[in-house]
Amino acid sequence: MKSVTLLKWAAIGGCLAWCSNAVCATQDSVVTAVFAKTHNGYSRATEADGSPVRQTYAVAKGTYDPGLRGDPSIERVKFSGVVRALAPYLAGQNFYPAREREAADLLLVLHWGTTKPFDLGAGMYSDAFREMTDAMSSLTHLGRRGSVDHLSPATGGDHADGTPRTLGEVSDQVQAESELGDALIRLELANRARDQANEFNANLLGYMHEINRRNNGTRFAGAGAAYDELIEDIENERYYVVLGAYDMQAVLKGEQRLLWSTRVSIRAQGNRFDEWLPTMFANASSYFGEESGRLVRRYQRATKVELGELKSLGIVEDGAMPEN
Repeated sequence: MKSVTLLKWAAIGGCLAWCSNAVCATQDSVVTAVFAKTHNGYSRATEADGSPVRQTYAVAKGTYDPGLRGDPSIERVKFSGVVRALAPYLAGQNFYPAREREAADLLLVLHWGTTKPFDLGAGMYSDAFREMTDAMSSLTHLGRRGSVDHLSPATGGDHADGTPRTLGEVSDQVQAESELGDALIRLELANRARDQANEFNANLLGYMHEINRRNNGTRFAGAGAAYDELIEDIENERYYVVLGAYDMQAVLKGEQRLLWSTRVSIRAQGNRFDEWLPTMFANASSYFGEESGRLVRRYQRATKVELGELKSLGIVEDGAMPEN
């Protein structure tokens, strides 16, 4: 896999204030994955006591991808619900909504959704693999049926007793070899599509560096489980949120200066986005404005949140938003 530029920072949305949330823990747990980076030389300033300096923000809606299936648990949350769930965790790291857009330190752009793993429900890879194995079986069967020593028509492929094959036998073998060749081409195309989907999702979720780090000789010396777990993650549907923090004053001047980004995800199967969203933010919040270094995967106890009434602080103009 190679790292590629993936996310398109969309220009949309309103500047919103957070309201009070009631948070409570449950007995359930789920594996969350977090990857955070700083950009353009950003470093969080600190107070004399070591606490981070207070920064203000406005929020803008980025891209939303509902995934391949209808999922009411994510469709009902909407942008305002994501903002309300996020706000208390931002406050815990000393990030607060600005009273006026122009005075904000940061423009936070929110992207969220469900990943689209390769071949989910389509059967492209499994069909191609089955066609390949069927074609190989047919070719092997022809060889056994005729006791053929050489399966290639070009070499004659006489029977074991020296008698030549019939025209029908040669024709059957030519057809079987053609079907095998076609099946191998389809399997190769399916493998390429699988790799492309995996690369996209690995970059989206922040898995790329860790997958490349684990893809070495230790995979075959008893340490392959970690690599396999990473591939399993990106080949299954995952709920995700990507938070990008831009220099607001630069944005107002028409510049795009990304300062930090945090990516957090959990497996979608068996979980609900609306229930696990606070857990995702709870696990990611310590990395807001910081470097995680590597992908952080850990079990996190779930939390639930009751979303209060949304209050608008004004609209962020489209012309002031980061674009590609």
